[in-house]
Amino acid sequence: MKTYKELKEEVLHKPRRVLFDNDGGDVAIQCKEATAQELLSKRTVQLVGSGVDTLIYTTRSSGFGQFTHNTINGQLFGVTADRYENNIAHKLVAQGTDCLEIVLNFCHANNLELFWGMRMNDTHDASNQPGPIACFYNNKIKSEHPERLLKNRAKNQKYGAWSAVDYAIEDIREYAYRFVEEICDNYDIDGIELDFFRHPVFFTTTAEGYPATQEECYMMTELMVRIKEYIIRKSVERQRAILFAIKVPDSLDYAKTIGLDLKAWLEKGLPDIIITGGYFKMNDHPYSVLLAKKYDVKYIASLDENRIADEKARADRDSVKCYRARAQTAFSAGADGVFLFNYNANDLRGYSGDNSSVTRDMADPEKMKTKDKDYFVSIRGMGVAAGRNYPYTEFLNIPVLNPAIPAKADEQGNVIVYIMIGEDVKGNGGKADLCIRWKERPLNAKVFVNGFETVYKNDEGIYSLYEIDPDYLVTGRNDIKVSFMVDARLEDMKISVRYS
Repeated sequence: MKTYKELKEEVLHKPRRVLFDNDGGDVAIQCKEATAQELLSKRTVQLVGSGVDTLIYTTRSSGFGQFTHNTINGQLFGVTADRYENNIAHKLVAQGTDCLEIVLNFCHANNLELFWGMRMNDTHDASNQPGPIACFYNNKIKSEHPERLLKNRAKNQKYGAWSAVDYAIEDIREYAYRFVEEICDNYDIDGIELDFFRHPVFFTTTAEGYPATQEECYMMTELMVRIKEYIIRKSVERQRAILFAIKVPDSLDYAKTIGLDLKAWLEKGLPDIIITGGYFKMNDHPYSVLLAKKYDVKYIASLDENRIADEKARADRDSVKCYRARAQTAFSAGADGVFLFNYNANDLRGYSGDNSSVTRDMADPEKMKTKDKDYFVSIRGMGVAAGRNYPYTEFLNIPVLNPAIPAKADEQGNVIVYIMIGEDVKGNGGKADLCIRWKERPLNAKVFVNGFETVYKNDEGIYSLYEIDPDYLVTGRNDIKVSFMVDARLEDMKISVRYS
């Protein structure tokens, strides 16, 4: 009989270039009929041949303890109010199956991995709309035990939605453990993914605006140890490893501040895969790459949807060129893969219809190097988690820029930012322009890329273009200084790399 270490080595190092998230909206919202064919047609069959290696299938977790798979330890998500009127979860269970079993069987028949995903503190049940209200009152863990929640509907707190559960309560940690245990026992999954970004407030302490205590960090670490110990036992029992992935903030200090002692988890060898990024980022990819290398785990970069309010800025970031750039930046920094999070078949966003080429591009970074890309200063800017997260400004180590967070010149008349580029533009035969979106373009502006001045070329759409000599660009960080002596506002910036 093989040890867990041997079993893990057999599967951990296989290529996982593109991971795709399905948040369970297919079974809960999109289906018109309660059939396997209908379910698979919404978000799953499109993955075959798309370049995706691994599907992370979240059986809703909306909120804590409610699932669309057949569960004894949790509660079946049977809500049919409002946007959930087409929910077929309960109908599939009545047929002797469920959405997880159907999708899992399809994935394995088509050479796709499947990780089961659980949102650790989902709070889609916190608003006063009919659907969320029904979700809350259908949830016995929450509605019958208000003492388990951070607050109540009438009295909110500084950070986190009122309906979030408090992980300082032993019952909550026990439930979380049992949910994972039940999945390992009943489904032939390839891995478990715990999503700590949905939503990232776990204790009353941080909800009230204070860092999590050491005791609270110990509580969460103890839960993680129990989960990993069961994963090991189950893997040895079935003689095939269940991998353990976590989606967490990309800062050790911020993670610990909200109660997630990620450093301790890594030192104890708990996660096999770390997925960083979410509603916001605090560091560039090399931070997570170095962390993964130090602790011998795999690093997956989460490419979440951008949520920029400005329509044009959002559309630019939703483009295939931008997704290529985001993936190329991650791979060039040393990421093992990328994770497309919170998308569905009606979005780009990576695998539907004509746009399915973007995931095939991501699956082959070498070929992707010579395809057109748009590299932005930042994708989300100062993003905020639903329900309001504990502030992260003091942990922020990257520039932010978009029309909602414009840049004005400092006292010396400069705006200084940088853009990460994931390729050798000159070596690959490419051309590049620095594209600046101004509120009103100052005629006296001077633009420098890595210390070399580049001159204004022309306006194109919403951008003013400044041609860059490819000799001036480097793979990695490219420093940009824009100097102007008037009260102008710089709203957005990208480097467009073109090979065609």
